[in-house]
Amino acid sequence: MAQTLRSIAAQGIQVGVALCDVSDDPRAHDLAAEFTHLVAYRRHGADKGQSDAINEGWRAVDGDIYGWLNCDDALTPAALGRVADIFKTSPDVDVVYGQSLILDDQGAVIGAHPAVRAPSERLYYDDIISQPSCFIRRKALFDLGLVQEDLHYTMDWDLWVRLMESGARFQYLPEVLSSVIWATDTKTGQLSVRRYQELWALLSRNCPVSRRIKSMIGFTQHHFSAYRDNAISSASWDFFRTDGKLRLPIFHYEADKITALRLEGLADIKQVSLDGVLHTVSDNGQIKLAAPLAPATIGLLELEGQPENLRIELLTDQSG
Repeated sequence: MAQTLRSIAAQGIQVGVALCDVSDDPRAHDLAAEFTHLVAYRRHGADKGQSDAINEGWRAVDGDIYGWLNCDDALTPAALGRVADIFKTSPDVDVVYGQSLILDDQGAVIGAHPAVRAPSERLYYDDIISQPSCFIRRKALFDLGLVQEDLHYTMDWDLWVRLMESGARFQYLPEVLSSVIWATDTKTGQLSVRRYQELWALLSRNCPVSRRIKSMIGFTQHHFSAYRDNAISSASWDFFRTDGKLRLPIFHYEADKITALRLEGLADIKQVSLDGVLHTVSDNGQIKLAAPLAPATIGLLELEGQPENLRIELLTDQSG
């Protein structure tokens, strides 16, 4: 939650945060007090579930553009400014969404969200939108009735589909707008009968049986790869690839500066560049940064070749 709130505070534009905390943990109270300049509404304690909490938060704050973050999500520096500019210059756009960096449960970068695509009817059988990188105009959202509170797993995908069915106009921004932790101990890291039931019901609205089955199989394969094997398809890195190089943003919200990176899966790659400065990769895959990477700033990491199972760990002096 600290990382989430720090990422919002770093945006540099006016934001009203509704903090809905089911844990009632004293640390959550302390964080809410620390970020009181952001938090327009707060509730600690029991609710009726995540969907209920999302709607509660949206109803509690006034604004023109809405989204939501879970406490394992963080915004990219300046993400909200980029989104706000699109809504301002494109008054007919109702939904803006972008790409997400995927982190493992140790906080290391392991790829881009592999499902994210430009808007199309593919949304009816594949969730091509990364939830923390998606933002919706108030009128489109409230006219639709917010998220369905009886849904526990698919409330976000169901919302995107209902928006498309209502005629909302989507715009894809091919930039990283957030980071997301994929960990086995999260709700999305678990499989259950109810989750499959919700997926099947959602697919049944717009897809024939054959397409539903393909989507369910694809979901299961992706789930085991991402959460059991902690690996994303190497194709997910293609989002960052141009002219034979990977170019991806690196950012963090730790209190300490990042002084080194540890890169796994580089094979024969011996040099990488950060913000145009070449760095030598040691035998254990570590590079010492020429200049530390400060919190809430973006470093552009560039490397050539075809790394497999790439994993990028950000290190402070304290983390070694």
